[in-house]
Amino acid sequence: MTPPSALAAAAITTVAAAATTAWSLRRVASATLVGDEYEYAAVATATPGPAPFRRMPGYPWLLRRCGTLGRARAAGALGSIAATGAATVSAVHLAGGWPGLLAGIWMAVAAERVLLSARLWPDSLAAAGHAVLVAACLPGTAVHWSAAAGACAALVLLRIDGAATTACVAVALWRTPWAAAAVGAAGAAALVLASARRRVNGLTGPVDTTAWFNVRLAAERLRHGRLPLEPDVARLAGTWAGEGDDQRAGEARAALSTLARHPVLWGRQVLRRATVLLGPDTFGRHRLLPSYDPRPTSALTVSLRVAVPALVVLAAAGVASGAAPALALYCGLQLLVLALFHARTRFRAVLLPGFAALAAAGLEGLQSHPRMAVVGAACGLVLTTLGAITDLERAGLPVRDVAQKV
Repeated sequence: MTPPSALAAAAITTVAAAATTAWSLRRVASATLVGDEYEYAAVATATPGPAPFRRMPGYPWLLRRCGTLGRARAAGALGSIAATGAATVSAVHLAGGWPGLLAGIWMAVAAERVLLSARLWPDSLAAAGHAVLVAACLPGTAVHWSAAAGACAALVLLRIDGAATTACVAVALWRTPWAAAAVGAAGAAALVLASARRRVNGLTGPVDTTAWFNVRLAAERLRHGRLPLEPDVARLAGTWAGEGDDQRAGEARAALSTLARHPVLWGRQVLRRATVLLGPDTFGRHRLLPSYDPRPTSALTVSLRVAVPALVVLAAAGVASGAAPALALYCGLQLLVLALFHARTRFRAVLLPGFAALAAAGLEGLQSHPRMAVVGAACGLVLTTLGAITDLERAGLPVRDVAQKV
């Protein structure tokens, strides 16, 4: 049978992603909001609501233009669908029709992508921008460097960690200096533009304060990183709410000083976070599924546990096979950025396009370079297993106690 072309495979996975996302949009209508969604919902509907952080202006601007929760969720859903189709094109370009199609379908039906696609967070939109960057990192890609520069600028305006993403892409594209320079300039220009816009509107203070919160959380968890995450987040959020900008900035500087004084402990924390990002989903199972009434079927729970780890195992096989070293470098650096900034698995949504493309390369590598691919897959399996163990610790259940309960 003739392998599908990139466009044909993308059409199939786009339809699959649209169907599963439509189901998610229907189900989310009866779900309660979670965490930052309350803040974003208030912005979208122009009603009073919590505003604990200053954020980059891109996503709030989009929410205000949407005007309703339904349209805001639809915008994120379109971003998730587009990310799936673009990731499929990259996967086919890298590994061929059948491996690319299989990886794209797996991403389309993965419960983590499906659930997040209908929620009020910028992660799904960011995934679409990262899908462009994935294509830009492929050998012989038809994506112009200007598209990568535009994607980086959009990601910076969407979320502050987009600035670090810009640095990751610039490093990954080091063999084409003009592309790396354009990407860096676009990210820096977006940051300057966001800050200048704030000044023009007569506002003072930093353009974004979320990084301060995350730095303080990292310093807090140096002392008890093996305890459940959510109580630490809630405790810090309560403290944060009663502080002004000057106090928050001072506490963030103190937290950075603490992290600098304990580089080994901080490094261990980052590695633990990275393994969690490679393991079973935690955020969807612990926070999202309980927000639905009635709770979705157990099949979603199974998918949340295995879908992304399966992509990671196959992606590791692709990396070991020598496929797309620039893409592998970009994904690795982006993983470290996420581990530095964030503590929840929902933020890894931006990694799914890269994982899908490398997973397709892993499927192809199992045929063309079976020994190296198997070694890589074994390494990926070890990483996802470590992520599962860390997940159990973060949930507050010692591994031995869980074994006894099972």
